[in-house]
Amino acid sequence: MVTLDAFSNATMVMMYSFLSADARAAGKAAMYTQQIQVTGLPPDGVGAFAYAEQQLIVAPSNDDTTALNPARSVFVGGEIVV
Repeated sequence: MVTLDAFSNATMVMMYSFLSADARAAGKAAMYTQQIQVTGLPPDGVGAFAYAEQQLIVAPSNDDTTALNPARSVFVGGEIVV
């Protein structure tokens, strides 16, 4: 789930973790959920989900307050697989 917050200039990403791709495809419940904030909003012409996916795998700058969320570091350097 992606939520855009124009007031705070932030994108909130709710991540759902599943045991496996098969479990997700079978409609099983997520094992864990976590919310991760990304600074900024998608630029014109870029979808919210695409923006969130790209921002989650990029290391935030040191002056970015969202960098303090340790959950985000798990995704830095990752690969988007569709």
